Amino acid sequence: MKSLLRPHRTQRNILIALLFALSLTFTLPAMASAHAILLRSDPAKDAVLNRAPQQVRMWFSEDLNPAFTTAAVVNAKNQPVDQKDAHVAAGDSKEMDISLKA
Repeated sequence: MKSLLRPHRTQRNILIALLFALSLTFTLPAMASAHAILLRSDPAKDAVLNRAPQQVRMWFSEDLNPAFTTAAVVNAKNQPVDQKDAHVAAGDSKEMDISLKA
């Protein structure tokens, strides 16, 4: 008699597990990305300029949190060339601006 009941219990347990997994899919929040993606910059990446720019502006895929956002500009020798004033732009929370040394 036990052998006749076992397949039903196994099927029921599998069904319960599947329903539980399905319910988690709809009740848990989607995973958030922890990093914004750089969309573009001015000057553009690998741009060749006649003279050095006064600043670098960058636009990202997400709003930037000023408390956790930083950036630096370095030259080919990995030496800093920025004024250490990287900041999220006042009018656009997806933009970061950095002044460069003269």
